[in-house]
Amino acid sequence: MVVGLTGGIGSGKSTVARAFEKLGVPVFYADLVAKEQYRDPDLIRLLQDKLKMSLTDSTGVLDKKALAQRIFSDAQAREWVNGLIHPRVKQAFKVWQESLNEPTYVLREAAILLESDAYNDCSAILVVTAPENQRLQRVMKRDGLPKQEVMSRIQSQWKDDQRLHFATHTLNNPNGEDIAPKVLALHRQFMELAQNL
Repeated sequence: MVVGLTGGIGSGKSTVARAFEKLGVPVFYADLVAKEQYRDPDLIRLLQDKLKMSLTDSTGVLDKKALAQRIFSDAQAREWVNGLIHPRVKQAFKVWQESLNEPTYVLREAAILLESDAYNDCSAILVVTAPENQRLQRVMKRDGLPKQEVMSRIQSQWKDDQRLHFATHTLNNPNGEDIAPKVLALHRQFMELAQNL
């Protein structure tokens, strides 16, 4: 069984994913796999040609900040880039899943699980939420970005009410709260759900 795990930037979905890992649940980090795709020189050339801008530093490595600024301020460019990356991530997930030794269920963590239609392969959808101001503070602290840039990223993503429309399960993740009991309760629900499929 595949459980999709998603939430807006700064919601704490990676922290939630790591808590599930501590319980022995295999987690596929789609966002990390997506980032790895940007090491492919052919993909970098394609991005530069299509977006008509230089995206590499002096050593030929992708300038992730320049790419992020472009795609978070240009919805059409973002959609095109996502269209290139998602099929690669989907294939990587399939390979990863086949390499596992039949776990009861797995988590597929992805920021844009719902927007990319990757949720269609999931039996359950867990949406992690947190107050917007806390998300803003977390990302500014974590990534060292100015407030305006973080707000631009938050506004480029779906709102929580859009995500919650697809949710079968939710976890609210405010600052300073121990999420372990919530994760354990969800883990038990997912184990039961997997056994009844």
